[in-house]
Amino acid sequence: MESSNAKIYAGFEHPVNHPQETAFNYDSIPTGYYDAIFHRKKGIQSCWHYLKFLGVSHRIAPTVTTLLDIGCGPGTFLGNFIGPHIQAVGFDIASGQIDYAMQKYGRQNITFICGKDRLPFADSSFDAVTCIELIEHLAKDQIDALLKECYRVLTPKGRLILTTPNYKSLWVVLEKMVNRLSPVSYEDQHISRFNPHILRECLETHGFQANVKSYLGIAPFLALLSNRLATQMFKYEKWIENRYGFLLIADCEKNR
Repeated sequence: MESSNAKIYAGFEHPVNHPQETAFNYDSIPTGYYDAIFHRKKGIQSCWHYLKFLGVSHRIAPTVTTLLDIGCGPGTFLGNFIGPHIQAVGFDIASGQIDYAMQKYGRQNITFICGKDRLPFADSSFDAVTCIELIEHLAKDQIDALLKECYRVLTPKGRLILTTPNYKSLWVVLEKMVNRLSPVSYEDQHISRFNPHILRECLETHGFQANVKSYLGIAPFLALLSNRLATQMFKYEKWIENRYGFLLIADCEKNR
């Protein structure tokens, strides 16, 4: 990636450690676990991840040529939803997931980096940054550091697209069910909780003009009948005022 991404790394200096590490060991999640769920292409959980990523991809403008996905995990989003016209970088703290992502999804326009400190990219490097279900895993000081870094690496007209569970919805019930039934529990992972008001306020405090909506309502659950039906419902839910969505999605513009 030296030729295509050299400008992104130019001028990077002085890494700064986050003041607090999360207690959960993310290297304990089986390598490629969520990517394997995505590729089942059947069932609620697989459809959930597909529609979640699809909602984010719809908000990436056609003019975007450089994109950073923070908390990329096994690389599913970049590997399946980003076209060849975008130079993309995935960033995550879990080295095993990054190795998996590089082996499966690494190509000329997509690379993956493991790190825990300040983002190793120059100021104004990316047209867009995505953070897909990441901030709920972070403590407040870590969220502050993350959003400052997102602001720093975005171009003047850059956009941050961020998703997180909506704790003003039935997500609270759904999360308890997942914690009991799924091999991977979120009980020790989700340490910060957001509703639309709190998320918007947090983003605006860090210099973003944020449009916050909820999404992913009943659509993924219709995968029990068929994935096609679930996708059709997802398209319908996009056009209605969705107040019951399990997730929040924030489309943010960097204030000049």
